Amino acid sequence: MTNKERKELRNEISQSIDLGKGRFKENELKQLKQVSDRFSGSAEGQTRSQTRRETVKDPRGSWDSTKTVTYQGCRDNGRIAFKKSTYENNDGEEFHSEETLSTGRDIVDAFSTLFRLFFKE
Repeated sequence: MTNKERKELRNEISQSIDLGKGRFKENELKQLKQVSDRFSGSAEGQTRSQTRRETVKDPRGSWDSTKTVTYQGCRDNGRIAFKKSTYENNDGEEFHSEETLSTGRDIVDAFSTLFRLFFKE
């Protein structure tokens, strides 16, 4: 990909995803382009979750752990974003956190999970 093509692709993606001053490899730009192209039909307004259950063992003993991560496709100031909500239960101790994945770097870092949950055909 030439520098001109790369710049054109960045400009196109930045219409729907906040790229900021981030530096992206060619394959990362292609991933973001896929998200940008397919977001309205596959992810916007949709919620997807994944749950992992395991038994944790350490010197203090063992306990059951359940972690559920939920992603919701949304718009943040008109741009593509995903709300990420994490709920974890470690043998009765509960933890909850929320964050918004609103930059290109956030989306690239979570791409494999987002792609599997929202865009895989």
